[in-house]
Amino acid sequence: MRAIAYGFLIFVGVTLLIMPTAVPMIKTSADFSVFNTKWNGCSKFGKELYARGEVKPILYSFKSANVGELKGALIIVGPDIPYSKSEAEEVREFLEKGGVLFLADDFGTGNGLLDMLGVDTRFSKNPLRDLFYVKNCNFPVVVKFEDPRLEVDRLVLNVPSAVISSNGTVFTSNVSVVGKNMRSYPIMAEIKYGKGRIVLLSDPSVLINDMYGENKPF
Repeated sequence: MRAIAYGFLIFVGVTLLIMPTAVPMIKTSADFSVFNTKWNGCSKFGKELYARGEVKPILYSFKSANVGELKGALIIVGPDIPYSKSEAEEVREFLEKGGVLFLADDFGTGNGLLDMLGVDTRFSKNPLRDLFYVKNCNFPVVVKFEDPRLEVDRLVLNVPSAVISSNGTVFTSNVSVVGKNMRSYPIMAEIKYGKGRIVLLSDPSVLINDMYGENKPF
């Protein structure tokens, strides 16, 4: 991920070990890292997870971490390192046994993992633009939530992608554009996989510290 090996790969689940003593001892400036306290890190999101459940950061490959044997939720934010076949097999085993994969990506390596899992859904390679935004056009605002579990009024994006070829749960407006095509696009989708499920979010920046004030309810 954007760097220290697998900077922000974590499991959340009742069967996993808590590692709170490790958090303040690791420092990095890597994008999306749970150990990065700067604007581009996800330390605030990480603290939210620690406060709500049992968390285990994964700093090694999925194969070395025996991901397939674990239970809970695997959270991947902003991946940029290609996945190996053995890692994809670990994720496949994890999902087939009932695990949840939450993958937040835009223009990283998430599509490679989805391909190896045999999932047709993809993240768009082109950025999404919308007439409804804050600050400037790089910050589209989403207000269409079709999943009743998401009790929020809006979500502010930051140079997002879009989820392509899937039934979504969160949508942009009807005047959104990806490439040359104008329509409403899903930016979040849920896919059943074996006994588990995959949740896709097409903007990892939603979770960074700089956006946390806007998006904490989400």
